Amino acid sequence: MNPKKITFNTLYSIKSLYADVDREVLTKILSNLFSNALKHSHTVIELGLRCNEKYFEIKIENDGDVIPDEYVEKYLNLYLN
Repeated sequence: MNPKKITFNTLYSIKSLYADVDREVLTKILSNLFSNALKHSHTVIELGLRCNEKYFEIKIENDGDVIPDEYVEKYLNLYLN
């Protein structure tokens, strides 16, 4: 089996972030998204983080197959309910 050569880029401009989250749920979501990004990427995975006073957004993208838009909400609801 030939290993993939993946470039991992991080895109964020904040030094630190403190948020009141369910650690277990966030860990499961991020683990699953990273796992899928590794499986489906061809050469690149990008991690982005941005926030304001009320919200933060974590974005994981790859250059391969993605979760279709119609499944994103269903996917997140598996973890949030």
